[in-house]
Amino acid sequence: MHITQQDYSNLTFSFLVKSDERSMLGILLRFSTPSQETKSLVMAPNEYMHRFGDMFLPCLRRTTSDWTVHETNLLMDGHTLTEISALCYGPDDLAEETNTQGYSALLGHISIKSQQKTKPFPPASSWVIEAHNIEIVPGDSGSRTLSCKLEWRLKHPEEDSVFTRYNVYAEKLISYRTRKVMEEPRSEKVFLGTAHIDAYYVSDMVVGPDVKKVRFVIQTWYEDGSWQELDTSPSVLVEAERLSSKLCCCGLI
Repeated sequence: MHITQQDYSNLTFSFLVKSDERSMLGILLRFSTPSQETKSLVMAPNEYMHRFGDMFLPCLRRTTSDWTVHETNLLMDGHTLTEISALCYGPDDLAEETNTQGYSALLGHISIKSQQKTKPFPPASSWVIEAHNIEIVPGDSGSRTLSCKLEWRLKHPEEDSVFTRYNVYAEKLISYRTRKVMEEPRSEKVFLGTAHIDAYYVSDMVVGPDVKKVRFVIQTWYEDGSWQELDTSPSVLVEAERLSSKLCCCGLI
């Protein structure tokens, strides 16, 4: 990867990590100059500054869904980014017996974008999402499998809105009746896959006997690598109890 800083204003680097408390993951950035000088920087949380010395590049952390987003800003005029690597390490107080349990961390999306003002994402109400050809097939012990085709579109398409991909998530809702109201506690949003067109096929997704509905969330991405937060992304709710081979659920939740 070669990105020349001269072509941009300040850059924002971000990456997503999912890990346990004994498994840390940072990003190592290597730069070069026309005179062949090199420089390396490590993106890591502030509490690990002492480990990396002059290479340390502090980053802010925030949690979205079950991922932790690490983000920092950087200005290095005349430098070219030549390499991005993952750096795995553990906490300072890691006991030897704990270390034998192994290392477990997932690296998600890495984003590099200019700090120029980013076009806001269309609100969820701007989208129409439809679930076609819904098939619910009974399985063992009251479970079912759910299949359908998801399609989405903007109500009023904008010429300057260019989405490079869509991440699709599923959230299974369990309904139970209390004395006062019917409540729908939410489970975590589970990543299903990525679409590069305005459609996605869900095939034989297992639904437990206590799940009454499934909410499908469509997360949009711009070409600069920015993405819409899941909590503000458009979604559609699909009933998971009816047994039919030709159902259609249209709408926006």
